[in-house]
Amino acid sequence: MVPRAKTADATESPRDIASLIAQELIRVREAITLRAEELCEQRGRADGHALDDWLAAEAQVLGTRRYQHNARSAAAHRSG
Repeated sequence: MVPRAKTADATESPRDIASLIAQELIRVREAITLRAEELCEQRGRADGHALDDWLAAEAQVLGTRRYQHNARSAAAHRSG
């Protein structure tokens, strides 16, 4: 899994926050690319499935990240 980006705090400028967002988007895209390549390998590199592999990888990576975010949010809500 891709390491999470640093979380912005209230003292950071909009430019710093934009930079953090850009870094996170790069991490997500790299994770999706890597997973899509793994799926392609598992398929034996058969032609005509690049979009299917990308969409499956995207769902897997983003689904995992969404689950992690929801778990953190729930934990914060319980403790706060």
